[in-house]
Amino acid sequence: MIEFPLTASPLHLEHYFLQALRFETKENFDRDQMALTPAPEDLKWNLENGNVKDGIFAFRLTLQLPPENERFAYAFEIILTGIFKVDDKYKGDAEKIADANGPAVLFGAAREIIATVSGRGHFPALSLPTVHFQDLVREPIKKAKSNPKTKPSDKKSKALKGKSSKRQPVSS
Repeated sequence: MIEFPLTASPLHLEHYFLQALRFETKENFDRDQMALTPAPEDLKWNLENGNVKDGIFAFRLTLQLPPENERFAYAFEIILTGIFKVDDKYKGDAEKIADANGPAVLFGAAREIIATVSGRGHFPALSLPTVHFQDLVREPIKKAKSNPKTKPSDKKSKALKGKSSKRQPVSS
């Protein structure tokens, strides 16, 4: 056994809350064909962020296992929002620390909520994969110039984007 002192992370979870949860058990699902752990590419996801004020960050994570995926007995959509604070002594790296770790904390919370809910279903519990968000980078979203194709949601001040065009979290 290795002993070492635990130290606090520079990122502190101030609060998180469940905004939405939709969960469905598929009727007449063949138990013998069931997968219990979706791969990252099985999940659809979206991440929105905002810098509330210096050192305080908000993230909204949406995860979905679509009903059309025939390998799973369940389908779900979960939306979690979290507020995080980065220690003042890490001001220079605050965005990087928040962007890599805030979504991962919310993903872990989503994993537990989905495991709990699916564990009460007719089939065995789902276990979401382990992923990381270290490859996400902040990019400013350009303001629309009278473009009729631009949706109102495209006007957010900032968004997080991964290197992949599918915006999939990376498995660890």
